[in-house]
Amino acid sequence: MNRPFRYFQFHLLAFIILITMMAILLFYQIFTDDAYRPYFQRSDLLSKTGLVKLKKIFSQETENPLNNNEYLHVANNYLYHQKNLKKSQLKNLNGLKLFQIEASPDKDKVAIVFQDKRFNWFLEIFSLIDDKSLDIQSFSQVNKLQIIQWGEDNTQLFLSTKTDDWRVDKYDAVKKVTDIYQGIKYDKEQLTYSTSPIKNYIIVPQCIDTCSLLIISVHDNKSSIIELEEDYISKDIEFKFFEEKHNRIGYISLDRNYYFIVDNNGYAWHKIALSDKRKTEFIGFQTTNRMLNLLAYSQSRSEIYIYDLLYYGLSIFNLNDGIMPAQQVNKFIDYIVISDNQNNAFLLNLKNLNKEKIEGDFDFITFL
Repeated sequence: MNRPFRYFQFHLLAFIILITMMAILLFYQIFTDDAYRPYFQRSDLLSKTGLVKLKKIFSQETENPLNNNEYLHVANNYLYHQKNLKKSQLKNLNGLKLFQIEASPDKDKVAIVFQDKRFNWFLEIFSLIDDKSLDIQSFSQVNKLQIIQWGEDNTQLFLSTKTDDWRVDKYDAVKKVTDIYQGIKYDKEQLTYSTSPIKNYIIVPQCIDTCSLLIISVHDNKSSIIELEEDYISKDIEFKFFEEKHNRIGYISLDRNYYFIVDNNGYAWHKIALSDKRKTEFIGFQTTNRMLNLLAYSQSRSEIYIYDLLYYGLSIFNLNDGIMPAQQVNKFIDYIVISDNQNNAFLLNLKNLNKEKIEGDFDFITFL
């Protein structure tokens, strides 16, 4: 083989390799989102999410899920604890408004936030072993009281309270409330929420001119700013959750109309485009060691969405007209409560989409 032909072969091979690399790069740019996550399926429902879309329709349940699950429920102004078909009364709620229920990681205790007719806030801790009240704390001088989450050790409970500014507090094993961090500027109804037990830190928004995210150590109470990419900085946000185990943060940018999911180093994970026409409402979380799902609902489309925040999945549950989620939840296990336009309540199994009608007076139910 002569030398000029060998040179021609070499240059042709190099040209083919170059063209192939450019085609791969172009394909990658076209079929990935702004955070360089691949589009598995484009959707007019959620633009640029990088999420798989899977549609399902619910059917009828054959076994009553209330028979083999542990849960708390409210009926006729009483709070009940039910486990293995045994029902115990925890508290008379006459004159009280229940705001939040959070079970400890070991499920031995439950913390409840409620408010009386004089707008005083209370935190009460119950034992789920013998169904007795362990302690009650009064917060009469605050405008808001919320549970951020239990500590990983099952004894500490982290709270957010608001007077003029927001503050983070800690309730400990000796039934004492101590201040962790003060002076948080944020004008929304809920400061922060953790979807898993807290081990090392709490993340809160701080909005002065523009909004930033603070990471607060629960060991020494020191804070630092999480640096976000420029495209994910906002002047007006609604902070939704943080999740320490999987390093996830979720917040809505109200001026950009996106739900951002980032990690605690500020790297963009993905974003969910919102639309006023869809009226998407985010109503709960499903979290385990291998799972972190975000639950949402669109009234205009009669659909429930479950976003898999670890593996980019999206499941869409089509509901019949007039059926909608019956209550807001912080965390859900396998079931959520739905209701129809005749005020019938059902439990929807999010694994197999079966549903079971709830018989009796249930004003509220939460699974443990």
